[in-house]
Amino acid sequence: MAVPVVGAIRWWNDSDDAGRDVARACAVGGVFLIVLLVTLEVAGTTSPQQKRKRFGYFEVVLGADGRFSTSKSMVAAWTLVLATALVFLSAMVWFSDLTPAKAFGQEWNSYFLLLGGPFAAAVAAKGITASKAENGGKTSSESASSVGVATVPPTTTDEPTLGDISRNDAGGLSLTDTQYWIFSLVAIMYFLGAFVVTIVEYAEKAESTLALPEIPSAILGLTSLAALTYVGAKAVATEGLRIASITPHPTKATDKLTISVVNMPASVTWNQIYVRFSGPSAVPLDRPPTQDVVRRGGATELVVAPVPTGEYTVVVVTPHGVSGPDTLTVE
Repeated sequence: MAVPVVGAIRWWNDSDDAGRDVARACAVGGVFLIVLLVTLEVAGTTSPQQKRKRFGYFEVVLGADGRFSTSKSMVAAWTLVLATALVFLSAMVWFSDLTPAKAFGQEWNSYFLLLGGPFAAAVAAKGITASKAENGGKTSSESASSVGVATVPPTTTDEPTLGDISRNDAGGLSLTDTQYWIFSLVAIMYFLGAFVVTIVEYAEKAESTLALPEIPSAILGLTSLAALTYVGAKAVATEGLRIASITPHPTKATDKLTISVVNMPASVTWNQIYVRFSGPSAVPLDRPPTQDVVRRGGATELVVAPVPTGEYTVVVVTPHGVSGPDTLTVE
């Protein structure tokens, strides 16, 4: 908000007509920002959700899980920046001899691509996160109640932090989230820098036209790829916990079992996990890991104590939910 104010003061003191036109347009842009933020603040503080209303206009970037959303933050940043730029250009059309054709007549395909990625990513991420939130954070096809397991929901904070935009839904640092907002920030910084330079050149009559800057294809490609990767990572995460293998096979009643699980949240520790064996006995057998979990690539290996002879349905239980079932025969 300081940029329009500084610009208005800077060019209003310029006796040149072009400078004064820019000053008026900066003032209009500043008023637009104030009205926008006040509107969002009122909407946020009157929210019926008590836990969210205290965040004011920041509520617009909160996800369904109560954390700062990476995709919503990028959409909000682009909306704020581009809407202000369009209001500025509109004001220049009002106050100066700049025509609508010159201000808005350039090729818009690059901007549709640049903004389409973040908006599409936000819509996809919202659907994925909302689905997970409605299911208590569990994305497995098997719920805890269906296998007779009482789980404690993972601990979440009531206070979102800026670090949320670099974290996945399990609370661990996410390369795809971080890559997404970094490339988006690079694109926003390029847009702002190029647009401000164009304004300065127009005010100083070094440039006769004023329009949105052209976006390089490299930036378009990187931001689009980052958005696709971000959504892809979100979609993969919806698979939930899954048992990939149980060894040794065949299994004897004296064998320790190594259970390989995929999609285990990084925040889960060995003392929060147990394996449930439902079989011949009416009472299922629960086995905690006998040692710290081992992570190999995308899988997590759990070693548990032997179980008696019989046919079993096996699930892995964590604070985040229950894995899909697998079968085990112990000879």
